[in-house]
Amino acid sequence: MRPRVWWNGAEGESLFLTAGVLDEDRKGGTLTGRVLPEGGSFPEELHTRRFDAGAISHLSFDDDEALNGRFSVTSTHLDRTFNMQRIGSTQTTVFAEEALNGTSHGHSWVLGTAFERDQLAVAAVPGVSYAYNVPAVFAQDTYAVASWMVIAGSVRVDANNDYGTFVSPRVSALWRQPGSAWSLRASADGGYSAPTPFLDEIEATGLGPLMPLRGLHAEHAVTESLDAKWADEGWDVNLSVFNSQIRHPLEVLPEGNQLELINAPAAQRAPGAEALIGYIVGPLHALASWKPDA
Repeated sequence: MRPRVWWNGAEGESLFLTAGVLDEDRKGGTLTGRVLPEGGSFPEELHTRRFDAGAISHLSFDDDEALNGRFSVTSTHLDRTFNMQRIGSTQTTVFAEEALNGTSHGHSWVLGTAFERDQLAVAAVPGVSYAYNVPAVFAQDTYAVASWMVIAGSVRVDANNDYGTFVSPRVSALWRQPGSAWSLRASADGGYSAPTPFLDEIEATGLGPLMPLRGLHAEHAVTESLDAKWADEGWDVNLSVFNSQIRHPLEVLPEGNQLELINAPAAQRAPGAEALIGYIVGPLHALASWKPDA
Protein backbone atom coordinates (compact mmCIF):
# COMPACT_ATOMS: atom_id res chain seq x y z
CA MET A 1 0.00 0.00 0.00
CA ARG A 2 1.54 3.33 -1.06
CA PRO A 3 -0.72 6.43 -1.18
CA ARG A 4 0.63 9.57 -2.87
CA VAL A 5 -0.40 13.23 -2.62
CA TRP A 6 0.67 16.05 -4.98
CA TRP A 7 0.14 19.79 -4.61
CA ASN A 8 1.18 22.51 -7.10
CA GLY A 9 0.87 26.22 -6.30
CA ALA A 10 0.26 29.13 -8.63
CA GLU A 11 3.81 30.50 -8.18
CA GLY A 12 5.64 27.27 -8.97
CA GLU A 13 5.54 25.83 -5.46
CA SER A 14 5.05 22.09 -5.18
CA LEU A 15 4.80 19.41 -2.52
CA PHE A 16 4.81 15.62 -2.89
CA LEU A 17 3.97 13.22 -0.04
CA THR A 18 4.04 9.44 0.03
CA ALA A 19 3.99 6.60 2.55
CA GLY A 20 4.12 2.83 2.47
CA VAL A 21 3.63 -0.26 4.63
CA LEU A 22 4.97 -3.78 4.07
CA ASP A 23 4.20 -6.96 6.01
CA GLU A 24 5.82 -10.11 4.65
CA ASP A 25 6.48 -13.68 5.85
CA ARG A 26 9.04 -16.01 4.29
CA LYS A 27 9.79 -19.61 5.21
CA GLY A 28 12.64 -21.84 4.10
CA GLY A 29 15.03 -24.42 5.48
CA THR A 30 14.21 -28.12 5.48
CA LEU A 31 10.87 -29.17 3.99
CA THR A 32 8.07 -30.55 6.13
CA GLY A 33 8.84 -34.14 7.05
CA ARG A 34 12.45 -33.87 5.82
CA VAL A 35 15.66 -33.84 7.91
CA LEU A 36 19.34 -33.13 7.41
CA PRO A 37 21.79 -36.07 6.94
CA GLU A 38 22.58 -36.00 10.67
CA GLY A 39 18.89 -36.37 11.46
CA GLY A 40 17.84 -32.88 12.57
CA SER A 41 15.77 -30.20 10.90
CA PHE A 42 16.95 -26.70 9.91
CA PRO A 43 14.16 -24.10 10.09
CA GLU A 44 14.67 -20.70 8.49
CA GLU A 45 11.99 -17.98 8.69
CA LEU A 46 11.86 -14.23 8.18
CA HIS A 47 9.03 -11.90 9.15
CA THR A 48 9.48 -8.34 7.81
CA ARG A 49 7.46 -5.30 8.84
CA ARG A 50 8.42 -2.00 7.23
CA PHE A 51 7.05 1.51 7.27
CA ASP A 52 8.35 4.38 5.16
CA ALA A 53 7.29 7.92 4.34
CA GLY A 54 8.76 10.72 2.26
CA ALA A 55 8.24 14.28 1.13
CA ILE A 56 9.69 16.50 -1.63
CA SER A 57 9.14 20.27 -1.68
CA HIS A 58 10.00 23.03 -4.16
CA LEU A 59 9.80 26.78 -3.69
CA SER A 60 10.82 29.23 -6.46
CA PHE A 61 12.01 32.81 -6.00
CA ASP A 62 11.96 35.74 -8.44
CA ASP A 63 15.75 35.91 -8.87
CA ASP A 64 16.20 32.47 -10.51
CA GLU A 65 16.76 30.81 -7.16
CA ALA A 66 14.85 27.88 -5.71
CA LEU A 67 14.67 26.06 -2.40
CA ASN A 68 14.33 22.28 -2.65
CA GLY A 69 13.68 19.99 0.29
CA ARG A 70 13.64 16.24 0.78
CA PHE A 71 12.61 14.18 3.78
CA SER A 72 12.30 10.45 4.34
CA VAL A 73 11.91 8.02 7.23
CA THR A 74 12.12 4.24 7.08
CA SER A 75 11.70 1.74 9.90
CA THR A 76 12.22 -1.97 9.25
CA HIS A 77 11.68 -4.70 11.83
CA LEU A 78 13.05 -8.17 11.07
CA ASP A 79 12.14 -11.25 13.09
CA ARG A 80 14.47 -13.95 11.81
CA THR A 81 14.80 -17.61 12.74
CA PHE A 82 18.02 -19.28 11.59
CA ASN A 83 18.24 -22.88 12.79
CA MET A 84 17.79 -22.67 16.60
CA GLN A 85 18.37 -18.90 16.85
CA ARG A 86 15.58 -16.33 16.70
CA ILE A 87 16.82 -12.73 16.44
CA GLY A 88 14.73 -9.59 16.22
CA SER A 89 16.22 -6.34 14.89
CA THR A 90 14.94 -2.89 14.00
CA GLN A 91 16.71 -0.51 11.61
CA THR A 92 15.51 3.08 11.42
CA THR A 93 16.76 5.74 9.00
CA VAL A 94 15.73 9.40 9.01
CA PHE A 95 16.97 11.76 6.29
CA ALA A 96 16.29 15.48 5.76
CA GLU A 97 17.84 17.94 3.29
CA GLU A 98 17.30 21.56 2.25
CA ALA A 99 19.18 22.98 -0.73
CA LEU A 100 19.20 26.47 -2.25
CA ASN A 101 20.22 26.53 -5.91
CA GLY A 102 20.55 29.33 -8.44
CA THR A 103 22.63 30.89 -11.20
CA SER A 104 24.91 33.92 -11.09
CA HIS A 105 27.56 35.28 -13.53
CA GLY A 106 27.71 32.00 -15.45
CA HIS A 107 27.81 29.84 -12.33
CA SER A 108 25.16 27.26 -11.43
CA TRP A 109 25.49 26.74 -7.69
CA VAL A 110 23.93 24.77 -4.85
CA LEU A 111 24.22 25.38 -1.10
CA GLY A 112 22.59 23.03 1.36
CA THR A 113 22.37 21.36 4.71
CA ALA A 114 21.33 17.84 5.63
CA PHE A 115 20.81 15.51 8.57
CA GLU A 116 20.74 11.72 8.72
CA ARG A 117 20.08 9.32 11.57
CA ASP A 118 20.88 5.64 11.08
CA GLN A 119 20.01 3.36 13.99
CA LEU A 120 20.15 -0.41 14.48
CA ALA A 121 18.65 -2.00 17.58
CA VAL A 122 19.39 -5.70 18.27
CA ALA A 123 18.54 -6.51 21.88
CA ALA A 124 19.48 -10.20 21.63
CA VAL A 125 23.05 -9.62 20.33
CA PRO A 126 25.22 -7.46 22.64
CA GLY A 127 27.56 -4.88 21.14
CA VAL A 128 25.98 -4.80 17.67
CA SER A 129 23.46 -1.96 18.05
CA TYR A 130 24.45 1.56 16.98
CA ALA A 131 22.95 5.01 16.43
CA TYR A 132 24.64 7.45 14.03
CA ASN A 133 23.56 11.10 13.95
CA VAL A 134 25.16 12.92 11.02
CA PRO A 135 24.53 16.62 10.34
CA ALA A 136 26.12 17.87 7.11
CA VAL A 137 26.64 20.91 4.89
CA PHE A 138 27.46 20.86 1.18
CA ALA A 139 28.17 23.15 -1.76
CA GLN A 140 28.42 22.67 -5.53
CA ASP A 141 29.32 24.89 -8.45
CA THR A 142 29.28 24.36 -12.23
CA TYR A 143 30.95 26.85 -14.55
CA ALA A 144 31.71 27.00 -18.28
CA VAL A 145 35.27 28.34 -18.49
CA ALA A 146 35.11 28.25 -22.32
CA SER A 147 32.74 27.15 -25.07
CA TRP A 148 34.48 23.78 -25.10
CA MET A 149 35.03 23.16 -21.36
CA VAL A 150 32.74 22.93 -18.31
CA ILE A 151 34.08 22.26 -14.82
CA ALA A 152 32.15 21.25 -11.72
CA GLY A 153 33.21 20.93 -8.13
CA SER A 154 31.51 20.04 -4.89
CA VAL A 155 32.39 19.46 -1.26
CA ARG A 156 30.42 17.92 1.59
CA VAL A 157 31.27 17.93 5.30
CA ASP A 158 29.67 15.26 7.51
CA ALA A 159 29.96 15.19 11.31
CA ASN A 160 29.35 11.63 12.54
CA ASN A 161 28.71 11.48 16.29
CA ASP A 162 30.82 8.30 16.68
CA TYR A 163 33.53 8.54 14.02
CA GLY A 164 34.21 12.28 13.69
CA THR A 165 34.13 14.75 10.82
CA PHE A 166 34.69 13.80 7.18
CA VAL A 167 35.24 15.95 4.10
CA SER A 168 34.10 14.49 0.77
CA PRO A 169 35.29 16.47 -2.31
CA ARG A 170 34.44 15.93 -5.97
CA VAL A 171 35.73 17.58 -9.14
CA SER A 172 34.95 16.90 -12.80
CA ALA A 173 35.63 18.45 -16.19
CA LEU A 174 33.81 18.07 -19.52
CA TRP A 175 35.53 18.81 -22.85
CA ARG A 176 33.22 19.15 -25.86
CA GLN A 177 34.00 21.19 -28.95
CA PRO A 178 30.83 22.76 -30.45
CA GLY A 179 29.86 20.83 -33.57
CA SER A 180 32.16 17.91 -32.74
CA ALA A 181 30.91 14.36 -32.31
CA TRP A 182 33.41 13.77 -29.50
CA SER A 183 33.21 14.59 -25.79
CA LEU A 184 35.48 13.69 -22.88
CA ARG A 185 34.75 13.73 -19.16
CA ALA A 186 37.17 13.23 -16.25
CA SER A 187 36.21 13.09 -12.59
CA ALA A 188 37.62 12.26 -9.17
CA ASP A 189 35.90 12.12 -5.82
CA GLY A 190 36.24 10.84 -2.28
CA GLY A 191 33.84 9.67 0.39
CA TYR A 192 33.43 7.64 3.56
CA SER A 193 31.11 5.07 5.13
CA ALA A 194 30.61 4.40 8.83
CA PRO A 195 30.82 0.70 9.81
CA THR A 196 27.60 -1.35 9.69
CA PRO A 197 27.21 -5.14 9.91
CA PHE A 198 25.38 -5.47 6.60
CA LEU A 199 27.89 -7.58 4.67
CA ASP A 200 27.08 -10.60 2.51
CA GLU A 201 28.56 -13.10 4.96
CA ILE A 202 26.45 -11.73 7.82
CA GLU A 203 23.31 -11.39 5.69
CA ALA A 204 23.58 -15.12 4.95
CA THR A 205 23.57 -16.20 8.61
CA GLY A 206 21.84 -13.32 10.38
CA LEU A 207 23.19 -11.19 13.23
CA GLY A 208 23.19 -13.98 15.83
CA PRO A 209 26.82 -15.20 15.37
CA LEU A 210 28.26 -11.66 15.20
CA MET A 211 30.70 -10.64 17.93
CA PRO A 212 30.48 -7.12 19.48
CA LEU A 213 31.69 -4.35 17.16
CA ARG A 214 34.92 -2.94 18.60
CA GLY A 215 37.83 -0.84 17.34
CA LEU A 216 36.44 -0.25 13.86
CA HIS A 217 37.32 2.64 11.55
CA ALA A 218 35.21 4.27 8.85
CA GLU A 219 35.87 3.15 5.28
CA HIS A 220 37.39 5.80 2.98
CA ALA A 221 36.92 5.58 -0.79
CA VAL A 222 38.59 7.44 -3.66
CA THR A 223 37.34 7.02 -7.24
CA GLU A 224 38.72 8.29 -10.56
CA SER A 225 37.08 7.87 -13.96
CA LEU A 226 37.61 8.93 -17.58
CA ASP A 227 34.76 8.69 -20.10
CA ALA A 228 34.85 9.30 -23.86
CA LYS A 229 31.78 9.53 -26.10
CA TRP A 230 31.36 9.66 -29.87
CA ALA A 231 27.88 10.16 -31.36
CA ASP A 232 27.18 10.63 -35.08
CA GLU A 233 24.90 9.27 -37.83
CA GLY A 234 22.97 6.93 -35.52
CA TRP A 235 26.03 5.70 -33.64
CA ASP A 236 26.55 6.23 -29.91
CA VAL A 237 29.87 4.91 -28.60
CA ASN A 238 30.84 5.24 -24.93
CA LEU A 239 34.22 4.14 -23.52
CA SER A 240 35.05 4.30 -19.79
CA VAL A 241 38.04 3.51 -17.59
CA PHE A 242 37.84 3.83 -13.83
CA ASN A 243 39.54 2.95 -10.57
CA SER A 244 38.29 2.79 -6.98
CA GLN A 245 40.31 2.37 -3.82
CA ILE A 246 38.87 1.70 -0.37
CA ARG A 247 40.99 2.17 2.75
CA HIS A 248 40.00 0.33 5.96
CA PRO A 249 37.58 -1.97 4.10
CA LEU A 250 35.33 -4.07 6.33
CA GLU A 251 35.97 -7.81 6.43
CA VAL A 252 34.32 -10.73 8.21
CA LEU A 253 36.54 -13.25 10.03
CA PRO A 254 35.27 -16.58 11.40
CA GLU A 255 36.05 -17.10 15.11
CA GLY A 256 34.88 -20.61 15.91
CA ASN A 257 31.09 -20.53 15.68
CA GLN A 258 31.08 -16.72 15.67
CA LEU A 259 31.89 -13.97 13.17
CA GLU A 260 34.07 -10.93 13.82
CA LEU A 261 33.85 -7.70 11.83
CA ILE A 262 37.25 -6.03 11.33
CA ASN A 263 39.00 -3.49 9.08
CA ALA A 264 41.23 -5.27 6.57
CA PRO A 265 44.89 -4.18 6.83
CA ALA A 266 45.31 -3.59 3.08
CA ALA A 267 43.34 -1.26 0.84
CA GLN A 268 41.03 -2.72 -1.80
CA ARG A 269 41.43 -1.59 -5.42
CA ALA A 270 38.86 -2.11 -8.16
CA PRO A 271 40.12 -0.91 -11.57
CA GLY A 272 37.97 -1.51 -14.60
CA ALA A 273 36.88 -0.54 -18.07
CA GLU A 274 33.75 -0.91 -20.16
CA ALA A 275 32.37 -0.05 -23.58
CA LEU A 276 28.77 0.52 -24.66
CA ILE A 277 27.91 0.85 -28.37
CA GLY A 278 24.49 1.74 -29.68
CA TYR A 279 23.18 2.12 -33.22
CA ILE A 280 19.78 3.43 -34.33
CA VAL A 281 18.45 3.17 -37.86
CA GLY A 282 14.72 3.52 -38.43
CA PRO A 283 12.85 1.25 -35.98
CA LEU A 284 16.02 -0.75 -35.20
CA HIS A 285 17.93 -0.02 -32.00
CA ALA A 286 20.96 -2.28 -31.45
CA LEU A 287 23.10 -2.32 -28.29
CA ALA A 288 26.43 -4.03 -27.60
CA SER A 289 28.52 -3.88 -24.43
CA TRP A 290 31.90 -5.13 -23.30
CA LYS A 291 33.48 -5.38 -19.89
CA PRO A 292 36.74 -7.24 -19.17
CA ASP A 293 36.78 -9.93 -16.49
CA ALA A 294 38.11 -8.86 -13.12
